Amino acid sequence: FSFNNILRKWYKSPLRVIKAWKKLKDEQKQEKLHPRRFAEFASTYINLSQDEYHSHKELLKAGLQADALVTGSDQWSSKVPFPPYFLEFGPESARRFSYAASTGSRARFDAAYLSALKEKTGRFYAVSVREHEALEQCRKAGIDSAELVPDPVMLFPADHWRNLYGPKSEKLKRYCFVYAVGRKTLDNDFLLQYCSRNDLEIIFVPSQNNMKNKIPGAKLCYPTIPEFLKLIDGADMMITDSFHGTSFALLFNTPVFVAAAHRNDARFMTLDRYFGIGKCYFYDPDKLKEAFQFCHDWTGINLKMDGLR
Repeated sequence: FSFNNILRKWYKSPLRVIKAWKKLKDEQKQEKLHPRRFAEFASTYINLSQDEYHSHKELLKAGLQADALVTGSDQWSSKVPFPPYFLEFGPESARRFSYAASTGSRARFDAAYLSALKEKTGRFYAVSVREHEALEQCRKAGIDSAELVPDPVMLFPADHWRNLYGPKSEKLKRYCFVYAVGRKTLDNDFLLQYCSRNDLEIIFVPSQNNMKNKIPGAKLCYPTIPEFLKLIDGADMMITDSFHGTSFALLFNTPVFVAAAHRNDARFMTLDRYFGIGKCYFYDPDKLKEAFQFCHDWTGINLKMDGLR
C-alpha cells in the first residue's frame, strides 16, 4: 500500500514522495546486493493471488468474492482505523473476523478512536487481538466479545519451524545473535567484552536497508527466512528489539535479551505477562549487564506456550 498511496497523493507532499522513492530504491539495491529472497519465500509458502491492490478504492472496485475475510495480525496500529484492515470491502455475506490484531507498541484510548473501532468492527463475526492492552481497548470501546489470542508464530511448536531449514548442523563456533529492527543501537562495551570473554562470535542481522547500527567486530549477515530462524535456534543467546524475534527465541528456547523501546510497550508487556520475562528487558544499553542476570525458566515458558497453543 504505502509507496503507491504516497505517489497517488503526491500533490499533498512532494517531498514525502521523493523520500519514499529513495527508500524504495535503497531497499531494491540492498535486495540486489544481498538477496534474502523474501518474495520467493512468500510465493513458496503462502497461497497468494496474482492480483495486487494498492488502495481501498481498488479493493472496492475489484468486486472480490469470498466466504470469509480475516484481518491481522499486526494491522490495527494506525492512528486512524484504516478501512482495508477492517475489511471494508468484499460481499456483505462474507464472514469477517480478526485474528491477533495488534495495536503495535501502544493502544489508543481517546473517545474518537474507540468510537471508530466499535463502528468498524460492527460487521465482524468475531474479534480477537494480540495484546492485553488491545483487549482493554476493545472492552472500553464496547466490543465485549473480543478475545485475547497468541501471535500466529506461537500456534506451531518449534519443530514445525525447524522443518523450514532441516536438521541443525554442528556449530563450528558459538555465537551471540543480534537482530535489530529499529534504529536504536544494540551494541555496547559490556556486550563486546562479554562475548570476547566467553568466546562468542557476534552475528548481526539488521532489518532490510537498516545499515546504521553496525557493531564493531560483528559478522554482518543477510539470511533468508529459513536461515534467519536457524540462526535464532542455534544461538547461545540473542539480543533484539523485535517482538517476533523475541517470540521465536522463546519458541526455540534461546536465551533472549530485549531492547524494548519503552517500559509500556504493549507487545512486550504481553510477552512478560505470559512468560514472566520482564527482567530480561533493558531500556538503556547500559542496563544490558543487569538484564544478563536473568535466567529463563524454559520449563514454565514451554508449558505456557503449549497452553496458549
